[in-house]
Parts: sequence; structure tokens; C-alpha cells
Amino acid sequence: MMNSLDKINALKKINGWDIVSEFAVGGFEWLGFSKLRPELLFIISSQKNTVFNCENGTIQNCDLIYDEDEMVAFSDVVRDEAISLVGQYGGELKKTTVQGEQIIESKDNNISSLTFISKDEKAIQIYENYSLYTFGFNDNGNYFLICNDGGITVLKRTCN
Repeated sequence: MMNSLDKINALKKINGWDIVSEFAVGGFEWLGFSKLRPELLFIISSQKNTVFNCENGTIQNCDLIYDEDEMVAFSDVVRDEAISLVGQYGGELKKTTVQGEQIIESKDNNISSLTFISKDEKAIQIYENYSLYTFGFNDNGNYFLICNDGGITVLKRTCN
């Protein structure tokens, strides 16, 4: 199994991507990327609601309302947008990008493994551990995240 340092070192090997941040989220419940502002990641936890800017790494508290049954949230940060939610209880982020990358998950005895496949088909194992809540790309394929019980790791594309 990979520890947090192993994961970070593996993620650093992905050409054209940089780690923006890795941070803990106490009581994680849901997250969702904005389609109107693709750099914004909304995070819902039992403690507070925040918006993380994947471009510059800033995080701030935000007001939002959400419906767990419909898996959608609304915030005044992006007015008139229904933000699709994903989390440990449902939903799914994109596993491929329009640029040609993909993420493949395999499971064995409650251990999840993630392999990042680049545009040139180079495969890098980036995760192997328990407690994977969600992972994937935002809609435009410029941001990628892994979320587990240890927190959220966010990467951004540095070149096309």
C-alpha cells in the first residue's frame, strides 16, 4: 500500500500536471466543481462549507445550500448554477479528459488502486490504499483530485 508521501511522489511524476494543494477536510460529505468557473471546487463537510480555487490554492468559507437526494448545491459564489455533487455516498467525477488522459480504478479486498494514463499512454500508479471517497477530473479536464479520509489532493494542468 502507498502512504501519503508515496502518493505525492507518484503524482509529481505526471508530466504536465502540478500539485496545487493537499489539505484535510474534517467530516467530508460532498464536493463539486463549478461548470461556469471550472477552477472552483465546492466542498461540503459536517463542519463547514468552503470553496477552493484550484488555480491559486486559496480556500474560503462560503454559503451554500444543497440537496443530498438530488446531489446538487447552489451558492452565491456562482449564481444561477446547479453544482453537481459527488462524495463517498454517490456521484462520480469524470474519469477521462478531452485532452486524452484517463484514470483507471481497480479494487482488491477493499483496497483501491488508481492509475493515471497520460496522453502518450504512460501509466503511473498514483494511489493504493483504503478509504477512497472520490476522484476524477473537472469538466474541462484542467483539474484533477483524489479525496479520501485523509483529505483532498488537487492537481492542475500546467500545459496542454
